[in-house]
Amino acid sequence: MPNSGPFPSKDADFNNYAQRGNTYLNTNKVRLVINAADLASLTASITQWNITYPLSQNPDTCTVAITKSKNTLRKQIETVLRKIYGDIPKSVLTADDRATLNLKAHAKPTPAPVPDSVPSVELHAGSGNQIVIHYKQEVGKQGSSHHSAKPDKVSHMELCYKTGDPVPANPDGCNKTVSIGKVPHKLNFDTSDSGKHLYAFARWVNTRNQPGPWTALLQILIP
Repeated sequence: MPNSGPFPSKDADFNNYAQRGNTYLNTNKVRLVINAADLASLTASITQWNITYPLSQNPDTCTVAITKSKNTLRKQIETVLRKIYGDIPKSVLTADDRATLNLKAHAKPTPAPVPDSVPSVELHAGSGNQIVIHYKQEVGKQGSSHHSAKPDKVSHMELCYKTGDPVPANPDGCNKTVSIGKVPHKLNFDTSDSGKHLYAFARWVNTRNQPGPWTALLQILIP
């Protein structure tokens, strides 16, 4: 029988687990706020299990009917244990409770931090009137040795830009924005933009859509 949740796979191990768990839950029923009816159902199923399980292990008494009954009882015990475990307030569970009942604490995901670094951006002339954009981690930051590495839990790089003079003093002076998840990324311009400067600023944006600081002004001549 495959492993199911906190329950051991082998019947012999499950038997030990069920006996230990039933005793432990009865001893701590008040502190763990266990429903009396559920606990009574568990005890009744284990009482029957204690009759059937030994018969299933003895070659002289093990029959198809006994094996089927044993498997049914195991499912009943697992079902009521899941209900009991699901109803126990997580706030009252101690380390001993979890160790005895094999209940693993679910780790809370670490929220994505607001980026504190800026991308290292390279702008190159592409074919026609195209600008090709590459980014990588800021020098000295984790992942900076990888060509397209982003900081941990960063979703994309945001690039705001404008074409032609005057030079923008800050990102507010740009009139276009693009989100870049993977590089290389290509920006295509009209032939009328050829010879103009492309001015841009870039920043990381995390998986919670929170941006980091902007880079200094980036610029390149549109071919």
